Amino acid sequence: MKKYLFFFACLFAASTVAFAENEDVLRYDEQQIQAEFGRLNALEKHVTTHEGVTLEEVKAQQAQLTEGLELETNAIATVMAATAEMPANIPPFWWGFCLGWVGLLLVYILTDNDRDQVKKAFTGCLISTGIIILFYVVLYGLILGNVAWLGGV
Repeated sequence: MKKYLFFFACLFAASTVAFAENEDVLRYDEQQIQAEFGRLNALEKHVTTHEGVTLEEVKAQQAQLTEGLELETNAIATVMAATAEMPANIPPFWWGFCLGWVGLLLVYILTDNDRDQVKKAFTGCLISTGIIILFYVVLYGLILGNVAWLGGV
């Protein structure tokens, strides 16, 4: 019976994945993409030919180059936000807490040894290990207490 149930569950999962395809996500307008990159290429060419120019100067003198573009002026904050994000937006503490040393290793690899992130994952790993040890100490204490109560030890 379990084999049939497992077979039908797998069949159902495979059929829902086949019907879950969203074609709108896969469509793109190549001309629109080329036009947007063309504007970025023009801005890049201007910046490389005029060394030391700032974004504010370009906006003031060559407004047509930045028109319609959403440019991030605080690049350091953008880089920090991008490197601080973990897969599935799960904080490093929970990677270490739920997956233990495997989560710690994943955080180490994914963040390129970012000490703060690895430290948070290590803290999560230690706390989960402590909880597991405490659980087993209490469990064995209860088991030994019941055995002693029954007069077995």
